[in-house]
Amino acid sequence: PNIILPEVAEPEAHVWHLFVVRSSNRDALVKHLSEHGIQTQVHYPIAPHKQQAYKEFSHLSMPLTEQLQNEVLSLPMSPYLSEQERNVVVDAVNSFSL
Repeated sequence: PNIILPEVAEPEAHVWHLFVVRSSNRDALVKHLSEHGIQTQVHYPIAPHKQQAYKEFSHLSMPLTEQLQNEVLSLPMSPYLSEQERNVVVDAVNSFSL
């Protein structure tokens, strides 16, 4: 799939302060959403073990973590988004193709 949605075992127990999706074509998705007036963010652009705070782990090989740093993208999410605004985001995400 072009976009992988988050999965949680108990959705009602999640705080949902971010709605992070994955795409192996993240840059194209960011561009597509921007063209539709939708701002996104990459909250974790550097794998944790490569960050200064965890430099003692920087020598480790963590291929999945390093892959995810290039795929994750946070979509707009707020209790203040109107239904119309949510639909704009959903429609733009659903229209993404390569």
